Amino acid sequence: MRGGGARATRPPANAAAPFDLTGLDTDPLAWLLAPARPTAFWAEAWQARPAVFPATPAREAWVSSLPTTASLVARAGGGRLQWGRDVVAAKYEGGVRTDLNTGPWGAPVAAGSLAVLMRPPQSATLQVHHPQRWDASAWRLVAALEASLGCLVGANAYLTPAGGSQGLAPHWDDVDVLVLQVEGRKAWRVYEPLPEHTLATTGPSGDLVAGGRLTRPGRLALEAVLSPGDVLYIPRGTVHQAQTLEDGRASASSAGNTTTASNHLTLSFGQAWAWADLAAAAVRAAAAGPASVGGSALA
Repeated sequence: MRGGGARATRPPANAAAPFDLTGLDTDPLAWLLAPARPTAFWAEAWQARPAVFPATPAREAWVSSLPTTASLVARAGGGRLQWGRDVVAAKYEGGVRTDLNTGPWGAPVAAGSLAVLMRPPQSATLQVHHPQRWDASAWRLVAALEASLGCLVGANAYLTPAGGSQGLAPHWDDVDVLVLQVEGRKAWRVYEPLPEHTLATTGPSGDLVAGGRLTRPGRLALEAVLSPGDVLYIPRGTVHQAQTLEDGRASASSAGNTTTASNHLTLSFGQAWAWADLAAAAVRAAAAGPASVGGSALA
C-alpha cells in the first residue's frame, strides 16, 4: 500500500459514468462497507482489527467501471507514465523482494514492457500510482472519501498475475487502508501486531523479511480471499501480505495474463492524522523559532 496521495481537485475528462452513484457521493464509507454500518466500523474495527466486507450487488457491478488490468497496462506502458513516480514493478518470492523496473526513476515506461513483465518468468506485480488522475470513477470515489473523512485519501492500483504470484514482502503501513477488489481474486493474510514491531510514526515499515526486521509474522488475525466488489480493511501498523491463488493459470503467451490477473485498488487515509501528530508539529515549529511560523516572525 505504499505511495502517498494525490488530492482529487477536479474530475478527469471522462467524468460521465453509467452508474447511479448517489449513495457513494453522499456517504462513501457506508457505500463501501455496506451492508455493515459505519458506526460499527468506527467503534469496533477502526485501528483495532482487520475486517472483510463482502460485495453487495451494487458494488460488484460498479467496480467494472474502474480501470481494468488491460487498460492500466496499456496506459502505463504507453510512454505517458514514468518509472518510480507512476509505476513500480516488483516480485516477492522465496523471502526476497526483487525490483523489476526496466528503467531509472523518471524514465518513460516503454510501450509493451509491462505486459512482458507480468508474464512468466518475471510474473511481476505492477503498482500504478494515483489512477484517479485520469479515471473518472476512481476520481469520484477518492473525492467523495476526502470530502467525507476530511483528510487526504491516496489511491494505488495493484496488478498481480495469477498462479500464486506476490509483489510485496510482508509489511505494515502508516495509514489505514481499504482494499477494493476490482478483478480476479487475491488471498490475504493479516497478522496481529507483535510487541517488538512497534508502529513507527515517521513512515511505513519497509520490507519485513526473514533475517531482517521480521523474524516471525505474529499470530494470524485474518485470512480471506477477495473477489470483485469485496472490501478489506487493514488498520495502520498491521502486518499483511497478499498473493494470487495457486489455481490460477499463468500463460506465457497471454498479454500480461490480464484475463486472470488480480486487480485491486487501495484507498489509504489517516496519515499523520492524530492529535499527537498535531502536537509534534507544534513542538517542532516552536523549537525552530517564530520565524518558522508562516515564514515570518510573529508580532
